[in-house]
Amino acid sequence: MNIVVKTASGFIAVRPDTTWERYSRDFYVPDSVKMICWAPVAYTKMLRPGKCIEDKFAHRYYNEYDFAYGILFYPFETDFKADGALMPPEAFAQACCIDHTSILTDPYPEGAWQGGAFSFIMNDETVYKADLDARAFLRAALVDSSKRVLLRNGDCVAMELSAPQLFNFDGTTSVRGIYDGAEVPLFDFNVIK
Repeated sequence: MNIVVKTASGFIAVRPDTTWERYSRDFYVPDSVKMICWAPVAYTKMLRPGKCIEDKFAHRYYNEYDFAYGILFYPFETDFKADGALMPPEAFAQACCIDHTSILTDPYPEGAWQGGAFSFIMNDETVYKADLDARAFLRAALVDSSKRVLLRNGDCVAMELSAPQLFNFDGTTSVRGIYDGAEVPLFDFNVIK
């Protein structure tokens, strides 16, 4: 099971299943990590394998009403902002492989998306809010990514909803994702350095 991500800039990246954090356990930042970026995503699961899926057949490969929102972390071992260095492509590839950095709930919360906004909250401050129907984005992500990789049954297909942003962490940061009006959050954990 992999997590296939269409980035906000249009690239396709594949994250291994070891990055999947489905139970909202606290994330302990490794000592080698100097900076973290985060990106909100909408995601769904493949119901059957497929390669080079055409748009008109995409609905056969996933349930377009069965999706949720999550967060991807990109931990880097170099502080590119402080060093003034350009990020080499290897750094992005390495950041995609650190364990427990794909926060995607499983199973989906009951009635995961009923319309309304999704909010990403850090230390009780809303840092991202989306009030959109992500189904069209996910369909495009599935079609585009299937041109490059074989999507297997159970793979997650995700679409970044915005470009990755810098995560300012120092000590412990509480992180929550919730739908407006929902009583139970999609995820609720701490990032601990």
